[in-house]
Amino acid sequence: MRAVSSLVSLSALATSSAFVAPGGNAIRASTGKTNAAMALRCLSRARLTSSVRPQAALRRPTAVRTMMMMSDAAVTEEEAAPAAPTGELTELARLEIRIGKIVEIARHPDADSLYVEKVDLGQGEEEGPRTIVSGLVNFCEESDLLGRDVVVLCNLKPVNMKGVTSAGMLLCSSNEDHSKVEPLCPPEGVPLGELVTFDGHLPSPVDAGNRAGKAWKRASKTLAVDDSEEAKFTGEKLPATFMTSKGPITSPLPGSIS
Repeated sequence: MRAVSSLVSLSALATSSAFVAPGGNAIRASTGKTNAAMALRCLSRARLTSSVRPQAALRRPTAVRTMMMMSDAAVTEEEAAPAAPTGELTELARLEIRIGKIVEIARHPDADSLYVEKVDLGQGEEEGPRTIVSGLVNFCEESDLLGRDVVVLCNLKPVNMKGVTSAGMLLCSSNEDHSKVEPLCPPEGVPLGELVTFDGHLPSPVDAGNRAGKAWKRASKTLAVDDSEEAKFTGEKLPATFMTSKGPITSPLPGSIS
């Protein structure tokens, strides 16, 4: 019967100002807390006539273990939850800039300087690749662009480009006289469709349309690749780097971004 009595939960002793030992004797400490040593001695002398039923004694440790497991699970879920994004709502934050991959490319049938690209933005088979028209024929070979990861401005209003609707823009850097143009480069391993973020700017992309166009017009004036080859927002307020889960967006060609 000592084995049965020892199963009584000691957690109750730690939280109660009184403990009723088997046999009905109450034990109190002068501080209001249970005298654990006295409680253990009483438990060791418990007999078959104890007022604590064996069934209750056996169930109590299981309940305690269950509560502890639930508590541990709650802590684990809390630790695993991603931190909520923070920052200010800015024009830059209203832009939807995502990582994509060029999966098809061809010359525009009616414009010698334009490519028509199919860009996978990680939207699955239902959405399919997005059609984007880019003026890169004079700067990049088709073979250099096919299969390449790129940075796409997704929420501009779709535009008809000589009979082909373009639903986005590949972001590129260019030198001062615009004689060289280079698409921005995401770090290796960034998931397709990932949203590019800017430290200090609360990500709040607006729907494709005129509002996004105004945001782009204002923010693009201070977008550039600096000598460190990192793409950056260089405005006086909240300057920031184009950032992904794998690191910053880069380009080997310093200059403005458009």
